[in-house]
Amino acid sequence: MANYTGKTEKYGNPLYLLVILSVLYAISFYNYLLFHALSEIASVAISFGIFAVVWTSRKYITNGYFLVVGIACFFVGAVDTLHMLSYKNMNVFGIDNPEISIQLWLVARFLGAFSFLVAAFFADKTVKTRLISIFYAVMTAVFLLAVFRWNVFPETFNEETGLTQFKKASEYAISLMLVLALVFLWKKGRYFDGKVVGVFSLALTLMIGSELVFTFYQTFTDNINLWGHQLKTASIYFVYIAIVEMGLLGPYRRMFEDLKKKEKSLRESEEKYRLLAELSPDAIVLHDKGEIIYANSSAGRILGADKTEDLFGKKMTDFVHKDYKDKIKGRMRALYDNKIIKVPFREMQFVRLDGSVVDVEVSGTLVEYGNRKLIQSIIRDITRRRETQKKIEYLSSHDFLTGLYNRFHFERMIANFSENKIAPVSVVVVDLDGLKKVNDTLGHSGGDRLIRNAAAVLSKTFRKEDIVARIGGDEFAILLPGTEEDEVLILLQRLMKNIDEENRIAGGSKLEFSYGFETARASEEISKRFRMADESMYKQKQEKKKRLLG
Repeated sequence: MANYTGKTEKYGNPLYLLVILSVLYAISFYNYLLFHALSEIASVAISFGIFAVVWTSRKYITNGYFLVVGIACFFVGAVDTLHMLSYKNMNVFGIDNPEISIQLWLVARFLGAFSFLVAAFFADKTVKTRLISIFYAVMTAVFLLAVFRWNVFPETFNEETGLTQFKKASEYAISLMLVLALVFLWKKGRYFDGKVVGVFSLALTLMIGSELVFTFYQTFTDNINLWGHQLKTASIYFVYIAIVEMGLLGPYRRMFEDLKKKEKSLRESEEKYRLLAELSPDAIVLHDKGEIIYANSSAGRILGADKTEDLFGKKMTDFVHKDYKDKIKGRMRALYDNKIIKVPFREMQFVRLDGSVVDVEVSGTLVEYGNRKLIQSIIRDITRRRETQKKIEYLSSHDFLTGLYNRFHFERMIANFSENKIAPVSVVVVDLDGLKKVNDTLGHSGGDRLIRNAAAVLSKTFRKEDIVARIGGDEFAILLPGTEEDEVLILLQRLMKNIDEENRIAGGSKLEFSYGFETARASEEISKRFRMADESMYKQKQEKKKRLLG
């Protein structure tokens, strides 16, 4: 059991013990026999009290130490009662023999010391209380038979010489057992709560002192005997504090105090949660079987309500786009049936009160509110994120200057066609002639203008299903799925016509292209045909240069 580290707690009241001991001490001057009887009654009452609490709580006690000592307290108290009734001059049993009383004293002290010694071994174990009770009943019965019936108990007191060696040796042996019990208790200290070990140690130390004191008295009424009983009463009082107040009632007392704190904290956290919910940029909606019973201000904004109260009573699924309704209903059923604990965020579309569509992501969690099971939905407007994603996707696949696809997208489409076994696929590679000359004479702005004009002509020439891409500074490539060579030649003729028309209308720097093309009739050949088309374009470009040189 882990140590409790909360605020310092007070157990019992030392003033009570001080009052009891003071009253008993005062009574001893008046009548020692009465002092002894009241002292034993006090000890027995505490012992029986410990037993009563432990026995009624036995089903809930997990520490075997408390169970063993608590059960033993009943039998120790019973023997102490017999010791008190058989004390010299009490004449309850019609026996005026101090020997019986001393023998019963040793039996009670042995039972107590034995219990503390063996209890440490049960601190982390499950204890069968019925077996422990039977064991102590049998052991106590054997001792009582030895004292009252069999007369085999060794002599403990002699009227002329006082305490016998057996009596003193027994007290020392009991003291040794208590010392060992103290050692084993500290070794098992991790199984006790708070300061229980310290209080038990104080109780055991007082018991040891009591036993040692009882090796010195000469008469039944001398001061040594008195202080021995006072130490014994104090020790059993601290056993009560350790077991009942600290070990058993203490955790429950702390539990109730913690519950009160948690109740207060819960009220405060509810207010904080309500405030946080109202300030949250995400919509927070509570719905009971789909009917909205709470919505924060962000929910009103996202769902298009002038006031959040306008959402109350409406069905959550009324706001879900028809493409997602079945999925949402299925997830709500799964939450209510405890098939899932939480629905993670999923992207979908909602329909606002004005009929407009908004991109959102939604998560759902089953929560308990009062005695009802509700679903708490978090709705996040992702319109801007979607727009940003689209921009990123566009920039990752398009050339920023021309708006055509870039080389990355072009090569990705080659891989896609190859993977999906698309054939035939024709590849056209086009190079813009004279770009360097334009850059040198008109600057890069003139060159950029020429590239954009070339891109516009290519886009105008080829079909929507064709992939037109700028794959280099002055180089373009076109993928034509499902296209044979004769269709490519027709498209190239259209390209030449569109170039002439552009040059006639635009004026300025003229567009001139070198090109090459190939057709892949098997999907795995597309990359190869792309390289061959590039080589064909390069050859055409070289031939043009030779003709110009002469």
